[in-house]
Amino acid sequence: MKTLSKNFSILNSQFSILFVLGCVFLFNPIIATVDILPDFIGCVFLAAALSRLKYIDARIERAASLLKYIAALSLVRTVLMFFVFNTDSDSILSSAFLLGIAEAFALVYFALELFGGLGYIAQRSECLIKETDDLKALTIVFAIARGVFTVLPELTAIPALTLRREPDSIPWLTLRELAQYKNYTYAICILCGLVLGGYWLYSVCSFVKKARGGNPFCETFNAKYSEFNRRNPSHSSLSRLLFICPVFLIGCVFLMEIRFDGTLLMPAWAGTVIFAFAAFIVSRKNAGFFLAPAFLLFINSYFLSGGSAFISAAVFAVAAAFALAKAEEIIIAKTLEETGENIKSEFILPNIFFALYLVFAGAVRIVGEINGTYFILDTAYFHAARIICGVLWLALTLRLCSSITDELKRRLRF
Repeated sequence: MKTLSKNFSILNSQFSILFVLGCVFLFNPIIATVDILPDFIGCVFLAAALSRLKYIDARIERAASLLKYIAALSLVRTVLMFFVFNTDSDSILSSAFLLGIAEAFALVYFALELFGGLGYIAQRSECLIKETDDLKALTIVFAIARGVFTVLPELTAIPALTLRREPDSIPWLTLRELAQYKNYTYAICILCGLVLGGYWLYSVCSFVKKARGGNPFCETFNAKYSEFNRRNPSHSSLSRLLFICPVFLIGCVFLMEIRFDGTLLMPAWAGTVIFAFAAFIVSRKNAGFFLAPAFLLFINSYFLSGGSAFISAAVFAVAAAFALAKAEEIIIAKTLEETGENIKSEFILPNIFFALYLVFAGAVRIVGEINGTYFILDTAYFHAARIICGVLWLALTLRLCSSITDELKRRLRF
């Protein structure tokens, strides 16, 4: 049984870094359907930051559960970005309006729940009451304004469509003038969004800095979490393992190097960075093992892709296999430590399909280079085999992670 050390603080540097990083991915304005800093990445950081706090108050737990819906909306926006960005204004308006309104409501609800729980702790400790209320109000204003700034520039699509259908309906306006007005609206909304978002991010950093100090607010948090940990001694470790399983699965998806119209959307090096993040949650010393494969995959994605296909395929196979093996090793060891069950054999079948995926992925690159000088084989068959093996690998890995999480939830009595 693990006990908390005397110097333990739930609002430690790890919480501060994860919480601020999550807010960094939320502060930027969204241009139509383009989100430069994807919100779903910020949701992952925020979920990690709230992984312990959510057991202290039910409202913080509800806020943490809302993050998966905000992440889903962000993923939908990311997917739609590649389909409606170059289409007519009508499609962009519909997508921006629906997603902007939905995300605004979700963020407002998230702020109400999160700062409602933090406000309860502030009231109990009689500390940071005003700061908590002010940040809640600012977050609500920021969420609503962010949605408005997303939708407002696209409202020019309404008169534009009217002009296309009935050119004489608005005689004083032309499409060229309307396009200029839209650009001005974009500039104003982006500027206002950056100013408001920057101020909100600064307020978040100030609040986190004050909350971390040796004050009654932090002490009340530590006391309530220590009391919870005494009643549930294995809860913290099991919940941490419960969190890294879906993060591990996301990293596996990135290892497939998904492309759209020849553009690499999910680079494999990002998958190893996600593995490193999951390892950091378990133990900081494990995260360093992923630096080498992440660097090799990054070099392979941007520099070796135009060189020898043999070298590129070999680098990808070795680095990806090493990263996945190390990530699996951490999960296996952590599961054995916390539950007493050795799941090493359960990874054999998924790893077989992953090895076949690497073989066919390398064959696609190598045969493609050979066909450049002399046609031998059609790479379509290798593409199909690569996709089939990759999907089977992900499906088996998903099934395994689901089994682990179901067992963890049973032990945690969710």
